[in-house]
Amino acid sequence: MPNLRLQASKLGQEVGVRTSLDVLNAQQQLFATRRDLYQAQYNYLVSQLSLKAAVGGLAEADLGRVNQALH
Repeated sequence: MPNLRLQASKLGQEVGVRTSLDVLNAQQQLFATRRDLYQAQYNYLVSQLSLKAAVGGLAEADLGRVNQALH
């Protein structure tokens, strides 16, 4: 959705109904949304590892899967 907002703002700027500030705001929102998504994914992976470690079920294969997810 934020990517669509950025595209719409750029198109609006091209036809003269949006300003550069509108485009910059849409771009900032897109990047903030992506940052939040990546942070949530990272927190999920760390939480999975912490839970497995807490119950004594953390294995080397778990670390390998997390390493794959981070690439």
